[in-house]
Amino acid sequence: MTAAAAQGEPAPDEAIFVVRDLSVSFPIHAGLINFGPPRLLRAVQEASIKVRRGTCCAIVGESGSGKTTLARTLAGLVRPSAGQVLFDGLSVGELDNRAVRRMRRRVQMVMQDPRAALDPRQRVGEVLREALVVHRISRDRADQQRRIEAVIQQVGLSVVHLDRYANQLSGGQRQRVAIARAIIVEPQALILDEPVSALDVSIQAQIVNLLIELQEQFHLTYVLITHDLSLVGHIADDVAVMYLGRLVEQGLASEVIGEPAHPYTASLLSAVPGEDPEAEKAREVSLLEGNIPSPLALPGGCAFHTRCPHARQLARGLGRDRVVTVDGNDVPRICAEVAPPEQHFGAAGGHRANCHFPLRPAS
Repeated sequence: MTAAAAQGEPAPDEAIFVVRDLSVSFPIHAGLINFGPPRLLRAVQEASIKVRRGTCCAIVGESGSGKTTLARTLAGLVRPSAGQVLFDGLSVGELDNRAVRRMRRRVQMVMQDPRAALDPRQRVGEVLREALVVHRISRDRADQQRRIEAVIQQVGLSVVHLDRYANQLSGGQRQRVAIARAIIVEPQALILDEPVSALDVSIQAQIVNLLIELQEQFHLTYVLITHDLSLVGHIADDVAVMYLGRLVEQGLASEVIGEPAHPYTASLLSAVPGEDPEAEKAREVSLLEGNIPSPLALPGGCAFHTRCPHARQLARGLGRDRVVTVDGNDVPRICAEVAPPEQHFGAAGGHRANCHFPLRPAS
């Protein structure tokens, strides 16, 4: 982890991304013939987060939690429905086309599937040259070639790979090319959307180590989108946990992973295998029952109450007037009917979670 992780809550001027009460919704039409207003798919709801300059902030959650939509909004690819996204003090949703182009040089994305991200009709050298041309970095062909040869070696490949097509490369090599295309334009921030999940396990560690080296070398800020909490422990300084479009817990990665406050975070962590096989046999895993609810029909109160094992356990000690039955399970009435408050934990209070009954005492 970077040194910033040990400095506690950042001052406002240390934040390169500032997200305030962000909501992103998409209209969904029932069919080809639409006789009524569209339904709204609420992908992100009232999210607030700061990403500290030079650090790695991991956004964690299951598929459908809204983490990729949040990342695409940070990159200026999706417009906010409400709220605000600031990048280095600029309001992303209010930029004109010219300003958006300038911003996209400063904020680059590395996608999950490098095969889909690279044009199969272009050689690697052409892919990298195109990035320079699009962002108008250099028009001198010799200078472009120097930059291309330098960056391909920075990601652990050789100039020989510049003459190859994407389908002639392995998955790990394709992801290195995708990373090279992102950093050749000299960005300030990379948004990494599941950057290793499509790769073989043996290659994942190599790509993670490469990302760590590049961050230190170029002082990059990372926003890492992932469902893998074991990866978060290796690379992230801060972590934000999303569930059904809401940020339910966030703070320093060491605090959130070391002592989670939200039951959803604890459930995700319990599914991460440990290194000791004997200890794994005795370890209790808190499995989540059921599927994540549809963002078209959001549950009331705490969105997690329909699956929360902690809520079901607490309900056993409450009187019938204080519980309700949801999908055949009793949960505290307050969880089903009242939105949970934000509570703070630890001495600095930077670790926070939205839960009526957190797993650790609030500060």
